[in-house]
Amino acid sequence: MARRGGLVAITDEQRRAILTADGDEARIEALEEAIEAAEGEFDAHLDKAWDPIHRVLAREDPKSEQWPAGSSNNPLELAILGGKPLLKDEEAREYLMRMVEADQVPQVATALESIDEAAFKALYDAHCRGVRRNSMTTASNMPGSISKGASLNSTARQQRAAAR
Repeated sequence: MARRGGLVAITDEQRRAILTADGDEARIEALEEAIEAAEGEFDAHLDKAWDPIHRVLAREDPKSEQWPAGSSNNPLELAILGGKPLLKDEEAREYLMRMVEADQVPQVATALESIDEAAFKALYDAHCRGVRRNSMTTASNMPGSISKGASLNSTARQQRAAAR
């Protein structure tokens, strides 16, 4: 089964709770508490579209089954599945947890603001055309911010506001 993805802005206190949690299960629980506390205001549910969105932004091979290492200096690689891996054995887990630090968020937001919906669709069509995977979808039926007509710019503005 394909993994579902989401993003959540967390407070410094929630960050400390996640990073100091004893073991993967405790970290997952701390993240779930942060998601619940966000109450839809500072989170985004990407469902299975996280994979193609990430691969387009990061210009990764859409046919690859490898998970990205997580560390990068490219802000677009950080946007969806970048940042510091938080679980010890991601390959064996149901979850992938990555953390983009607050000082990186403005760079990610600026990079996302440079891509409008038409540009993203063009990138998706050029990068993922012909790829058939369970987790792939089409640019025209991406869930959340893209399918509802909001641009990546809107998501970037929310991320920038949440980082303040």
